Amino acid sequence: RFAGSHGLGEGGGAHESHPFTVTGILAPTGSVLDRLIVTPLESVWQVHGVSVAAAVPDKDRHAHHEQDAHRDVGREITALLLQYATPLAAATLQRHVNSQSQLQAASPAAELSRLFGYLGSGAQVIKGIALALLAIGAAGIFAGLGSALSDRAADLALLRLLGAPRRVVVLAVLLQGLLLGIAGVILGLALGHGAAERISALFAQRQGAGFDAWQAAPGEPWLLAGTLALALLAAAVPAWRVYRRAMPQWLARL
Repeated sequence: RFAGSHGLGEGGGAHESHPFTVTGILAPTGSVLDRLIVTPLESVWQVHGVSVAAAVPDKDRHAHHEQDAHRDVGREITALLLQYATPLAAATLQRHVNSQSQLQAASPAAELSRLFGYLGSGAQVIKGIALALLAIGAAGIFAGLGSALSDRAADLALLRLLGAPRRVVVLAVLLQGLLLGIAGVILGLALGHGAAERISALFAQRQGAGFDAWQAAPGEPWLLAGTLALALLAAAVPAWRVYRRAMPQWLARL
């Protein structure tokens, strides 16, 4: 049980004589709704001493409320959620309300677009850092394959002595680079989504709203495909060196 009050700070007027009783808890949604206590509109009027009919048919409820609102100035609705009927209304209604009345209208889509505009520069920086890390990873694969090629010169020469054609040796080098790329993709997905899961848990604990950390982003498949393509591209240079090197050169390295 709890009593409603006016304002978020201390000292606001409370309605101790009209306490509310929680009758149920909704399943978590991961949104701001998890932090709300939902009550019928009539209960707020009753707290302020405005009588409401105990039983009003659903078909007459809207008209009943409108008539009572005209008769009793104490009954107020302080917020409304509207759904646009036409695209023209979405473009003009907010400006019309804000300019012609004492009400304030806000479009969630427009406000979110403005928020993303403020955060756009930071997102671009993060994307730039991610691309730089991707390039560093490709360079690391290139350096690792080059080093592995030098260490495995004897194995590659033995394959050639046993009759393996050049294309088989080249495919072996490319396959090694592809396997390194796949391992990096799996590890990156696990670390990235695991970190996002931790951040979501912190948001849910402190702000009461989280997000699905394991849901793939819209461009994530293309990013994974690009990572594997970079791995193959990085492996192509050592593979080309293997293809161009003649058999006597391989034997001279033994």
